Amino acid sequence: MLNSKGILTFALATFAVASSFAASVVGTWHGHVDLRGLKIPANAPPDQVKSVKAMFSKMKLDLTLKANKTFSVSYAGLGEKPGSDSGTWSQSGNKVSLKVKGHPQVATVSANGKSMVMIAPNGLGFKVIFTR
Repeated sequence: MLNSKGILTFALATFAVASSFAASVVGTWHGHVDLRGLKIPANAPPDQVKSVKAMFSKMKLDLTLKANKTFSVSYAGLGEKPGSDSGTWSQSGNKVSLKVKGHPQVATVSANGKSMVMIAPNGLGFKVIFTR
């Protein structure tokens, strides 16, 4: 029979083993913006809101996470010209932290490792969904 110390030891060992099997995120991910939670100011002009939603709905992102802990991201559909950026990344369990110019963003990897969700900063309410 296990006592409370034995149960705690078992739980910690199980967590350690499960954490070591976190899905590898290395590779290319394709993303789109999900605006369902977008927080729109009450005084925003309806035509401006419509324009912003149309622009973001066309946005596509390609994120490549490299084994050397660097990444590159390219995006199109936001404005006239496609763009790109790069930085470093790290992973702890199901959380992936991306840093561009010192600004971190955290994505949560799904249990099956086939998708990642990044919540927009500053409480804007939208998110970016990446899939393999």
